[in-house]
Amino acid sequence: MNTDYKSIIDSFSQTKVLVIGDVMLDTYLYGSTNRISPEAPVPVVEISHQEHCPGGAANVAMNLRALGAKVTLCGLVGDDNEGRILKDQLEDAGVACHYLAKMKTRPTTHKNRIVSRNQQMLRYDREQKDELKGIEASQLKEAVLTAIAEAPQIVILQDYNKGVLFAEMIESVMTECAKRNIPVAVDPKKHNFFAYQGATLFKPNLKEVREALKMDIEPNESAAMLSAGKQLINQLGAKQVMITLSEHGVFVTDGQSTLRTNAVVRNIADVSGAGDTVIAVAALCIAAGLQLAECAHLANIAGGMVCEKPGVASITTTELLNEALKTNYAPQII
Repeated sequence: MNTDYKSIIDSFSQTKVLVIGDVMLDTYLYGSTNRISPEAPVPVVEISHQEHCPGGAANVAMNLRALGAKVTLCGLVGDDNEGRILKDQLEDAGVACHYLAKMKTRPTTHKNRIVSRNQQMLRYDREQKDELKGIEASQLKEAVLTAIAEAPQIVILQDYNKGVLFAEMIESVMTECAKRNIPVAVDPKKHNFFAYQGATLFKPNLKEVREALKMDIEPNESAAMLSAGKQLINQLGAKQVMITLSEHGVFVTDGQSTLRTNAVVRNIADVSGAGDTVIAVAALCIAAGLQLAECAHLANIAGGMVCEKPGVASITTTELLNEALKTNYAPQII
C-alpha cells in the first residue's frame, strides 16, 4: 500500500473533534509488599506514591490531543476533588472543557488501582451509574447540541454505561449529526448497544459483539465474523463496523469490503485504555478521508503500541508515524 502516512498524520492537527461520553479519573497507588496483614490473609501494601490519569471518554480526548487534534469534551464530573483534578489535567493538555458539566448530585467516576511489584493487587471504584434524568439530563443534552452546532469534523460517542449516553441523548446526537452531515464514531457498551442508528463507524470489541448478537464467535472464524459484521451493519444502518479482537488484531467491514489486520507481536505492559486509542485514531482517519484498510491499519497498530506503555497512556504523532512506516501491512481479505 503506497500511503503517505506523514501527510495523513500531519493532518490530525487540523482536525476538530467533539468527544461525548462517560469521563472518569484513574488513580494508581504504587507501593511495596513485604508482609501479610495480621488482621486478614491479605498483603500489606506500603504506598510510596500515586498518579492520576484521565480515563474513559477523557482518555479518548487525551489520545486525540497527543495526536495533535483540536478537542472538545462533553460529559460530567462531580463537585469534588476528583472532578477538579480531572478537569485540571484535561485543560493542561489543551482539551476544551467548557461543556464538561459539574453536578452536585453524583460523584466523579473514580477508579483506584493498587499496584505492587508491577502487579495490580486491587481495584476499587466510586461511581454512580444510573442514567441521567430530569433537569440534569436536559441541561447536558442542551450543552451537547450546542457543541455539535460548533461544527466539529467528527463526533466520538464513548460509552461506558455510566449514565451520560442515555437513549434520548444518543438519538438527539445521531439526528443532529446526520442533519449537519457530521460523521459519528461510536465505542458502545452493552446497554443501548443498538441505539446508535446510522453511525459512521461502530467499534465494539468481540466480547460485546458476542453478548449483543448472542453468537459464540471465535476471532479466527472468518465466516462467523463476516456474519456478525453484516448483522451489525444491517441492524444499525452503520457505514463501517470495526471489531477489535485483542491480540488477534482488528476486523473491519463496510458491507462491501471486509478484511482483518493481525496484531503485531509486542511486549504487553498494560491493556488499559487500548480501545480508547483505537477509536481516537480511527476517528481521525475517518475525518482525514482514509479508506477502510488504511483506517484499520493505523488504528490497529496504535492500539498495540499503547499496550506497551504502563497504565492509561497515549501515543504521539511521531511514534505513530514511525510505527506505520516500519510495520508490514498485509490485510487478510475476507
